[in-house]
Amino acid sequence: MQGGAARVGAAGELGEAQPAALLQLRQQPREALGSVVHRSPPARAGGGPRTACHGVPTFDHHRRSAPVGPSHGRNRLPPPRAPIHASLEGPPAETGAERRGSVIHVGESGPATVALEFAVLGPLEVRHDGRAAPRGTPKVRAVLSVLLCRAGRTVPVDTLLEALWGDAPPSSALKNVHGYVHTLRHTVLGDPARVERRGDGYRLVVHPGELDVDRFEALVREGRAATDPREAAALLRGALDLWRGRDAYEDVPETPPTHLDARRLAELRLGALLDWADAELRLGRASDLAPRLVEPTAEHPLNEELWARLITALHACGRTADAVAAFEDARRVLAEEAGLAPGPRLCRLRQRLSPPSARRSPQDLRTAEEASATASELLAPLNLDPVGETSFRGSLNAVKAGPLVVGHLRCTPHTVSRGPRAISSTDRDLLKVVLNRSASRITVHQDGRESRIGRGDLVVCDMTRPYTISVPGPCDVTFLGVPRPLLGDRADALARRTALRLPSDAGLTSLITTCLAGVTDRLGTLPSPAGRHLADALTSLVLAALTASTPERAETPAGLADRVLAYATANLHDPALSVESVAARHGISPRHLHQLLRDRDLTFMRWVRRERLSRIRRDLLDPALAHRSVASIAARWGVLDAAHVSRALKAEYGQTAADLRHSA
Repeated sequence: MQGGAARVGAAGELGEAQPAALLQLRQQPREALGSVVHRSPPARAGGGPRTACHGVPTFDHHRRSAPVGPSHGRNRLPPPRAPIHASLEGPPAETGAERRGSVIHVGESGPATVALEFAVLGPLEVRHDGRAAPRGTPKVRAVLSVLLCRAGRTVPVDTLLEALWGDAPPSSALKNVHGYVHTLRHTVLGDPARVERRGDGYRLVVHPGELDVDRFEALVREGRAATDPREAAALLRGALDLWRGRDAYEDVPETPPTHLDARRLAELRLGALLDWADAELRLGRASDLAPRLVEPTAEHPLNEELWARLITALHACGRTADAVAAFEDARRVLAEEAGLAPGPRLCRLRQRLSPPSARRSPQDLRTAEEASATASELLAPLNLDPVGETSFRGSLNAVKAGPLVVGHLRCTPHTVSRGPRAISSTDRDLLKVVLNRSASRITVHQDGRESRIGRGDLVVCDMTRPYTISVPGPCDVTFLGVPRPLLGDRADALARRTALRLPSDAGLTSLITTCLAGVTDRLGTLPSPAGRHLADALTSLVLAALTASTPERAETPAGLADRVLAYATANLHDPALSVESVAARHGISPRHLHQLLRDRDLTFMRWVRRERLSRIRRDLLDPALAHRSVASIAARWGVLDAAHVSRALKAEYGQTAADLRHSA
């Protein structure tokens, strides 16, 4: 890049001296555009900002601004920036450029007789030699949008029929589609050769550089590949400036193909915004960046990556109090909208914002919500609910010993639960060891087992699976969070001993009880190396106590298969659930997973498909969910292609989604 950078002003706009590389990218042939980057959609929710005294957005949930990204109700998004895979049977094999297909057919069709430009990053526009083309009727524009989102590929007529009329096309639907295509060829495009008939479908011929999506994706790709942060910032800003509205295809009647493509592009846009913010932070432009992140953060209030950039920018430009206020806004919105606590990155940022003297221990807990948030930050998202009508109060003293977390909780009676909806693949992989120091017994449920734990007894919970701990009286417990990797090849064996009482009169159990009882009072004063050594010692004690408590027995294939299916059942809401991800989670190969289930009626992914369909059908028949769209219900169970759901329901139950809704 000549001159090293383009000027990025306070508002984030490119200056007049744009880099030559950027101008060349906007004109370069389609052959050089390369593959498309896929992102998975984050949760989309409203939440318009209102300005607080610290200049950071707070949220009025009764007055929401129109969101940019996908709806929170439609898809609770895995971590933002993981690959988007959305089908009943798991992730498709094709990614990147394969998803869009080959869009270059110059050799087949020859050069176009009319120079056209197609713009979908906002309202749909077609331009002839720089002049706006006739808009056409809504149905004509819907046909064009479907052909554009699958540019260069043959779109079956059945797909167009379903996109235009869903499951109830009129008797004249086929004739109408041919009429819409005729209007598109001769009136809107002004070039009949641009829409080719291929078998039982149509293909839109798009030449290199004509579609704004390709220019956007090329600039994003080049920006991410750039090693110079100035060049990266300029290229990514150029890509973001191609957007002319909040959403792609925003003035076109929604169809399943354009809906999915709009969500994909919204994710790519959000990813480009995050990468641009990172480049700006590396360039020391935090003061210019912070105001630019306020509106996107308000539009995506559940996106922790955006909150992290805003908090970092505010802190970097000396506005630490505003950064702390932004963190508190993020914590409140996550709790109110999704029932979640801030993730590890936000928690680490919050720790860096506080001077050492401000990190007080023990911490007074005045409400159950505050206790839930504090414990979730230390371990993983969980809920703490008070028992009875007494107001909650308590205190928590927590310290870290290397990678371990040690905590001492004293509080009023309560129940701790970690349900399936709170479990995510991004959570810390921990085994939680609980020492009951209360006068009353506590009850622990996990994996179909129930144990009553007396004073001085230990119990283990696997935090990657649902569990419940009930404390009927005044609570006094010490807990230890042990990362699974520290346990080595014994981790899975130990994880199978959940909700089993380890009595205090056993030799090793009494030893670890003594260590845990006093460690929280002394660990905070130890230097970092000593803390790490103590972590190793505690891990070894836990491992020895748990191994000695129960004779080692190899897990049977049937037991492992049941555990695999239990994990899959708890994660049906995850669009990325696949044979590979489940096998890796359980430390086995995909082939071994298939062998475990070979005696069952269905393959693993067919079983996942059946379970998802069963839950989608149940929700469609539920009158309480009649206000939710089919797409929203399908996304709740990890399926992002609502059109495919209707066909699958018809094949499985003999009823479409519309039929099920009518019967409800």
